[in-house]
Amino acid sequence: MNLTESEKYFFEVYYPHEFHHGGVGNKDIESILNKDGFIPIRLPERFKPINFLIRLISMASWVWKIKSNSLVAFQFPVYPRMFRILLYLLAKKKVNLLVILSDIDGLKTDNQQLLKNELKLLKLCTHFVVHGGTMERWLLENLPEAVTAKIAQLGPFDFLTAPFRENRHLQPSVCFAGNLSKSGFLVHLPQSESIEYHLYGENPPKGCLHNSSINYHGVYNPYQLPSIIEGSFGLIWDGEGADGPSGAIGNYQQYIFPHKLSLYILAGMPVIAPKFGGSAEYIRSMGIGWLINSLEEVPELLLTMDEISYQHVRKKILSLQLEISGGEHLTEAINKLIRI
Repeated sequence: MNLTESEKYFFEVYYPHEFHHGGVGNKDIESILNKDGFIPIRLPERFKPINFLIRLISMASWVWKIKSNSLVAFQFPVYPRMFRILLYLLAKKKVNLLVILSDIDGLKTDNQQLLKNELKLLKLCTHFVVHGGTMERWLLENLPEAVTAKIAQLGPFDFLTAPFRENRHLQPSVCFAGNLSKSGFLVHLPQSESIEYHLYGENPPKGCLHNSSINYHGVYNPYQLPSIIEGSFGLIWDGEGADGPSGAIGNYQQYIFPHKLSLYILAGMPVIAPKFGGSAEYIRSMGIGWLINSLEEVPELLLTMDEISYQHVRKKILSLQLEISGGEHLTEAINKLIRI
């Protein structure tokens, strides 16, 4: 029996919880796996002490039920401890483990012990879905077992909400959306009377709202954001500084496709992103934005642009919307792995 004929399962961890950021992409991944015929592996919630025993029995029943040639998909990191135990038990049973690398916390926080523990778990996997080329190269350099594994690149995360199709025109106006509390660089945004910034998300860092160029709009349902956010450009940046990668979070940018890239595409916004970012190769090859080394470059970039070049890039952005809103990226990546 090959993988195209085997039973397919996935760890259901995020449904039916609600998220303002972060978990939105994880929840959509579970929806796509469900749609594509993967059977959800659920464990009872842990609200009472007796539920620990019930979870243990449930885990044992899944180990007994899942056959050795089955394919089990899960998102990484795996936070529930019992799901991590389940992975080790399934690996001993020679089940094919497909990991969707949403994040790598040890790399994200520059915590070497945590990273060592994460790599120990990733050694169990036979199939990998990574963000893009830089993450794939990192994986091959840091996990020798990945050389013999099957690897597929996801590209921008799927985002299961309606795209915004109405016109946007060139204005010196930039949007940034996400978990603002970890975006210390917002304090260092260039202040200019000719540029305005629109922020969306929780807990903006202290001091950034003193910048007269910044408009803070608060928190919205993430599935409504594409049609709500204002601006002509979507900014991709992270970390503490305005120049190059700064701090653990800033350095982490070089390995990932942030979920906000998908948000900006669905909003019909060309992006401004770091040249050193993990999504830079994709942005350049698809022609959907401009790459910079420093936020200090933004004012001149905006003031020297014309409407024709802006709409040319926006047209390419719009051509990607249906792929992302329809969940095609993950489906295509997994089908590629199954065919290999």
